[in-house]
Amino acid sequence: MDSLWRETVKLPRFEPLEGDFTTDVLVIGGGLAGLLCADQLTRAGVDCALVEAERLCGGATQNTTAKITVQHGLIYDKLIREFGADKARLYLEANQRALEEYRALCRTMDCDFEEKDAFVYSLGSREKLDRELNALERLGFGAEFQADIPLPFPTAGAVKFKDQAQFHPLKFISAIAGELLDVERTLIPAMKTAPGGDYAPWQERLEEVSRQFDGLAAVLRRFTSSTAPNGGAQAARARLQRAAAPVGTPYVRAAAETLEGLILRHYDALPVRAQARLEADYLPTLERALGELARAERDGYALAGGFLFLGIVLGVIFLMATVLIIYYKQVSEGYEDQGRFEIMRKVGLSQRQVKSSIRGQVLIVFFLPILVAAVHILFDFNLVARMLTMFGVRNVMTVVLCTGGTLAAFLAVYVLVYLLTARTYYKIVK
Repeated sequence: MDSLWRETVKLPRFEPLEGDFTTDVLVIGGGLAGLLCADQLTRAGVDCALVEAERLCGGATQNTTAKITVQHGLIYDKLIREFGADKARLYLEANQRALEEYRALCRTMDCDFEEKDAFVYSLGSREKLDRELNALERLGFGAEFQADIPLPFPTAGAVKFKDQAQFHPLKFISAIAGELLDVERTLIPAMKTAPGGDYAPWQERLEEVSRQFDGLAAVLRRFTSSTAPNGGAQAARARLQRAAAPVGTPYVRAAAETLEGLILRHYDALPVRAQARLEADYLPTLERALGELARAERDGYALAGGFLFLGIVLGVIFLMATVLIIYYKQVSEGYEDQGRFEIMRKVGLSQRQVKSSIRGQVLIVFFLPILVAAVHILFDFNLVARMLTMFGVRNVMTVVLCTGGTLAAFLAVYVLVYLLTARTYYKIVK
């Protein structure tokens, strides 16, 4: 679908990433959410960069309705019923603050920002509209019912949200993107899968550990200390080291080392109450999360190792059975063909021609099965790759390399047995 917004603005272009660069925060995804996140970080003085696999705003953002509103369908009655009025009010207030933030940003740029009323209508149910109006009144928002709205078909009316807005989203993006460090058509393969292997059943544990790291680091960074670390800091650091020692995931270990440094620098500047909370709350929770992560890693590797062992055993059994069947079939055929080759030699067939004929016959028998297997794998690869995702194997390139390596190993064994069989067959018919 062509984008109305792209037809009326030209977004800045950015070069693909070549080589490495260093940044404190990396934002992945060049849609409106990613660019706004990077913009707010930059305004706060944070060193950040944004990367996008294709073109900036090439997905949902380029086809947005471009309305800026707290009205997202008939949602507030549902929010109150499912989550309660307090949480529904928080949702409304958060969206009102976002609308005001957009107003402030758009004052500084040319993005066709306009104040507009927003409407949500119903084709036949006035009752739904009344429930939404009652919900909004309960939350303290002054919405109105409007019976007639300028639409080319009949409706039951609409709920009117006054003082909302609309804008040109790509003009807005164009204004903020130029101030950021952006790189387009850039993929980050290392972040597609968990480091240390494709099989990562411990992903939820990693998220829990990350939350605990962030919480503890936030507490520590509020304070500064110029004094040498005392026994309390050393003890806290030792607890973290012991908890992180069994964990093999690389970036968890790196985060733990960073956190150890923060503890040594800032622990002594914490108030006594904060030190007590760190020792009684953050560190025990982090120790438990790291312990569970280490156990999940071990379980994952054990399961993956079991599958690997089973695959090797079954592969060897089937390979041996196939090779032996083909070998003894060719040997038995060699005894049957003795008379035919004797006749061929008597009519003038040379030894070289006999060998060539034997090689061709044995070659077809041996390598036709592996060729058929390769064709089957080619057609079934997508299905196999999807099935492997159920076991946490999500890196397609790893599946390709393992499949290719397995085929290469089978082919090497087939070549050796083929040479042996061809020689034995020739000796029999000679």
